Amino acid sequence: MLLDRKTPPSFHTIEEVNILPLQTQKLTNGMPLHWLNAGSQPVLRLELVFNAGNIQEAKPNASFLTVKMLGEGTKKYTASEIMENIDSYGAFIDFHHGAERISISIYTSCKHLEKVLPLLVDLINESIFPPKALENIKNITVQSLKVNEEKNNYVAGKRFKEALFGKTHPYGKSLDTNYILAVQQSDLIT
Repeated sequence: MLLDRKTPPSFHTIEEVNILPLQTQKLTNGMPLHWLNAGSQPVLRLELVFNAGNIQEAKPNASFLTVKMLGEGTKKYTASEIMENIDSYGAFIDFHHGAERISISIYTSCKHLEKVLPLLVDLINESIFPPKALENIKNITVQSLKVNEEKNNYVAGKRFKEALFGKTHPYGKSLDTNYILAVQQSDLIT
């Protein structure tokens, strides 16, 4: 049966919004842990946020490539083994880069957290940044950048940030082909 688009769907006014209270605890290493207790849920999102990004990098675009390389291999696992392991548990991992922070988010079912968590720890502590994978990611990034530089909204956003903050300020920095190609494996490890 097709929907009757002439008749709007029924709705009701939201009268009250309940936001769960944030809970915080200090871990033994001094890092804060924040969470919301929403009761028992079948899936969860775990997000690790680090003070990093453009503001912390010694070489332009190195922090961006570092984040992109985290899933490309560790001392224990190849990139394909990492993805196979994540996929086998129905999980998903996402890496995000920003001016002040980078984050790693993993989406998984609660029952598989104990199996997925050690892999996440391995990605953070044991990444090896394979040179061949770095070259591939640099090439992909350069090609994506060329495509984006043909888009008005990308160019306008880039120029706006540069005009507002300046090209050398962490908030005004953008990806640049020359900087991307200049990044070496040693720039990611430091």
